[in-house]
Amino acid sequence: MQKQAKQMIVAVILLIVFGAAYGGMHIYNQKQAEKESEREEAEKITVVGIKQEDITAFSYQNGEDTLEFVKEEDTWITKNAEEMSLDQSAVKSLIGEIASLEAEEVVEGVGDFSEYGLDSPENVITVTTADGTDTFEIGMENTVTGQYYLQKNEEDILYLIPGSFPSVFEKTLEDLEAVSEETEE
Repeated sequence: MQKQAKQMIVAVILLIVFGAAYGGMHIYNQKQAEKESEREEAEKITVVGIKQEDITAFSYQNGEDTLEFVKEEDTWITKNAEEMSLDQSAVKSLIGEIASLEAEEVVEGVGDFSEYGLDSPENVITVTTADGTDTFEIGMENTVTGQYYLQKNEEDILYLIPGSFPSVFEKTLEDLEAVSEETEE
């Protein structure tokens, strides 16, 4: 009987030790995850950090055309066809992409921006807020990484942005037109 009691006490002690070790590892892992998250946040390269609601106008190129949008009260309209009813959520999606643009890398001290396709950019995006207008020129694709080169306001800094970003701004006016119920039938 004493042998069983000793075994039970040892088992309980081991259970407590393993439980404490598990709890300690859980807390340690949470703290490591928080540190990693903080490190990743600190390493983010913000190209644009504008609140979506602060944007009052924007434009981008689509082939030969420049599509221009302006916010009147809470509704986005296009200057290209003011009578056109726009899909507001599609336009807000475009705004969301540019309002929180982050670069994956930064290249400083670039001498000749034409080497990166910025002498004849793939697209030029302008964003207007109460604080002024920012211009973003998208250069050529880095075929090795799949990233695109971007220059902001003709600064001497070159950003490498995700390869998916330029394709967002390939939408035509027809892509952004609101679909009426009559059209759907």
